[in-house]
Amino acid sequence: MVSYIDIMKTTLLSISISIFILFFLNVSGYAKPIRLEDFNWGMTLLEVEAHAADKNYTLSEKEITGLKPHLEYETHLHGNECVITFFFTPLGQKLYSAKVVWESSAYGSLVKSILMKEYKYPREEMPAANMYIWTRKNTEMELRYGFEETTLTYSNLDLWNEFKDEKDLIEEREKEAGE
Repeated sequence: MVSYIDIMKTTLLSISISIFILFFLNVSGYAKPIRLEDFNWGMTLLEVEAHAADKNYTLSEKEITGLKPHLEYETHLHGNECVITFFFTPLGQKLYSAKVVWESSAYGSLVKSILMKEYKYPREEMPAANMYIWTRKNTEMELRYGFEETTLTYSNLDLWNEFKDEKDLIEEREKEAGE
């Protein structure tokens, strides 16, 4: 015969397992770092350029010197034509940020729903300003829309700090050299 205590133990164990499973299913959107498609943070400028060519992106601007090396492409993302600019650290030329711009502000709500499915709720929401920020594993994504365009900016916070340090070092060297 099964006792009341055995039934309670089984019930509590079942409830605990269910809560554990639900918790990890809900947290899965928070566990993965944010990145733009299959471009990895820290890729070199040459690696991004080759990868973009493989994806048939159309290069529209290339700046490989100065404080803000970048590559700009015309392509499609989330089903709509856009411009993607990849930003690199000035000395190491590592990918630290990318900015996607769609010319339609109306596209922002669709992009937001796509991001909500993949990354769940943003860390910060400003609905009146149509601005949403997601942060995961030291990566960040900011969606803004309204007026004339929709912008989605991706950043790796460690590499962004590396960009800042390299930029400061270059500016300091230029100042010392009297440039």
